[in-house]
Amino acid sequence: MRGASTVEVIHFVAEAALAHSLGAVQDVAPPSVLWTLDERVHEDYARQLIPRAVGYSAELLDYFFRGRLAVDLVPDPVDPSVVRVVGTNESPEPLHEGTLTLHADRMTGERARRRRWSPRP
Repeated sequence: MRGASTVEVIHFVAEAALAHSLGAVQDVAPPSVLWTLDERVHEDYARQLIPRAVGYSAELLDYFFRGRLAVDLVPDPVDPSVVRVVGTNESPEPLHEGTLTLHADRMTGERARRRRWSPRP
């Protein structure tokens, strides 16, 4: 991530509350300590990791949606009753294989693909 810096996590792990009791019944050679992640540890990690995860996610979305397509309505030079939809690539990268479809919402709220469109008077 851009601008990432090193940060200190204050609460790395915590000693389990029943560490000594559990150590006595388990076959663990002394000195033994059982570690756990308590709420303070989770809060420290969340404070550092959630903003980083959001930053990475935003960068990933920016990468996949980096294309820019300008759309314009242009009158047909032969038939003035026809208006064409013209798209222009405004991104620095070329557009490769893909499909662009035009959809319109009907009065019923249903969305349908449009092949030809004629406005209602």
